[in-house]
Amino acid sequence: MAQGAALMAMVLAGVAVLGWVLDIAVLTRLLPRQAATMSPDTAVAVLSLGLSLIVLIRRPRTRMVWIARFGAILAAGIGALSLVSKFTGVDLGLDHLKLGSPSGTGVMAPATASAVLLGGFAAFWASIPRLPAWTSQILGLAVLALGLLRLYGFAYDVSSLEPLDTALSLPTAMALALSGLALFLRSPDEGAAGLVMNAGTTGVLGRWMLSTTLVASPLLGWAAQAGEDAGLFTEHLATALLVWGHVCVFTVISLAALTVGSRVEVAHAAAQRQVQQNEERYEQQRRIAYTLQQSLMGEPPSLPRLPSARRYLPSAQEAGVGGDWFDVIPLDESRTGVVIGDVMGRGLEAAAVMGQLRAAAHALAMTDVAPHRLMTALDTFVGDLADQLVTCCYLLIDQDAQRVTVCSAGHLPVIVVSPEGAPRLLRAPVTVPLGVGSGSYEQISEPVPAGSTLALYTDGLIERPGTDIYTQIDVLADTLGTVLKGVEADPALLERAANQLVATLLPDTIAHDDDVTLLLLRLPEARPAPHGKVPASRSVKW
Repeated sequence: MAQGAALMAMVLAGVAVLGWVLDIAVLTRLLPRQAATMSPDTAVAVLSLGLSLIVLIRRPRTRMVWIARFGAILAAGIGALSLVSKFTGVDLGLDHLKLGSPSGTGVMAPATASAVLLGGFAAFWASIPRLPAWTSQILGLAVLALGLLRLYGFAYDVSSLEPLDTALSLPTAMALALSGLALFLRSPDEGAAGLVMNAGTTGVLGRWMLSTTLVASPLLGWAAQAGEDAGLFTEHLATALLVWGHVCVFTVISLAALTVGSRVEVAHAAAQRQVQQNEERYEQQRRIAYTLQQSLMGEPPSLPRLPSARRYLPSAQEAGVGGDWFDVIPLDESRTGVVIGDVMGRGLEAAAVMGQLRAAAHALAMTDVAPHRLMTALDTFVGDLADQLVTCCYLLIDQDAQRVTVCSAGHLPVIVVSPEGAPRLLRAPVTVPLGVGSGSYEQISEPVPAGSTLALYTDGLIERPGTDIYTQIDVLADTLGTVLKGVEADPALLERAANQLVATLLPDTIAHDDDVTLLLLRLPEARPAPHGKVPASRSVKW
C-alpha cells in the first residue's frame, strides 16, 4: 500500500512536469475549471520525495540508501528555499522555474513548501535505522493532513483557503496526501502504523475506526453544507447539526469499540481459565507420575556402617518422570552392594523399565553374584525389552578388605576422594550400555582406604548443552575434593558436600530438563575382627 501511494504521487507530479514541458495547462491542474496549478518546483520536489520513498520501502542496501537520502534532501531543500523566499521577500528564482514554455507563473504555495519540507525531513529520518519509526510517521501524518485539508476544500467547493494560507492545487493536494500516507505506512509493523496494520484485534478495530472517521466526517460536512445551500436551515443550525452528527457517529464508534473490547476481555478471561486448568491438570499428572516413580524406586536402606547422602531431583520438563535409580544392598556385616542406573528416555515408560531393572538387580545382588555376572544377566533382561538402552554401574564394597569391585555398563565413572581430599576416577573397563547385547562385561577390583568417599551420579548432574562432559566430571571431582579436604569425618559432612555439588553443577534446579541422581558414600574405619576368628572366605555364587 505504501509503495502504491508513493508511485501514484510520482505519477501526478510526472503528469504536471509533462504539462509544463508541453505547455498543456490541463495537465498541471488535473481539472479544467481549477485555476491553481502544480508549479514546476513542486512537481520536482514531489518526484524527488516519491523516489526516495519507493527506495526506502524496498529496504535498500547502503548504496541505494544514499539515493533515497539525496531525494529527501532535494525535496526538503526546495521546500525550505521556497519558504525563505516567501517570508524574506528575496526572489531565489525557484518560483519562476521553467520546464519549457509554460502558461502561468507556477508559484509554490507556502502550505506546499511546508508539506514538502516536512516530507523531506521524514524521508531522511526514515533512512536512518537507529531512529524509531514514529519519528517519520508523525511528520507523514502532518503531510497527509495538509493534503486532506485542500481536498476537503475542493469537496465543499471552497474556492480559496487563503486565510489558512493553504492555496494548494488539486493535483498538489492529492500528491501530498499520497506521500503522507506512504510515509506513515512505510514501516507497517512498527510505531503507530503497527497499531493499525497488525493482524490482531487491535489492528482490525483500528482500521475500522479510522475508516469510519475518514468517511463519516466528510459526509456529515457535505450534508450540512447541502442543507444550508438548499435553505433548509441557517448557518448556525448547520453547525449545530454537524456537531450533533459527529457526536452521534463517534458515540456509535465508541460503543462498538467497547463491545469489541468486552468480547476480547471475555475471550482473554476464558483463555486464562483454560491455561489455569491445564496447569492444574499437568501438576496433578506430574504428582501422580512422581509418586509412581518413587514407589518403583523404593527407599534404599541407610546403613550405619556406610554413611551416605542421597539426592534425587526430578526433571522440570514434561511430567518430571525419568529412569534414574540407585539401590544399596547389604550382603553381610561388612560387604555392601551398590547399584546406580539410568534408563535412556523420559516418561512413564522409562520409569516402568527402571522399576523392573531395580527389582532384578536387587534380587541378583542378594544372591552374592559376581558384579560382571550380574551385569551380564541384566543385559539379557534389557535385551528382551523393546528398544531400550540402560547405563548401569554395580559396586561391591568390602569394608574389612578395604577394596571396591566395580563393573560398569556404559555408565559415568565413579569418583573416589581419598581421606586427604585428593579426587580420582575409579577406572572401570569401558563397555556398552545394557540392551546392546554384547554379553561381555568385565569387573575390576581396587583398594580404597578407609575414610575415602565414593561419588556415584547420573548424566543429568553434569550434561549441559555446549559443555564437554569430561570437563564437567572434573568440576564435580574438584568440587567434591575441595569440600572434603582436611575435614574430619562428620555425619553431616556428606550432606553439605551433596548440597555444594548440586549448587555448583545445577545453578538453576527449576529449569533442568533431566532427572538427577547423586549418591555419596563414606567408608569408615574397618572394624577389627574378633580375637581368634578369621574372616570367612567369600565364594562367588551364580
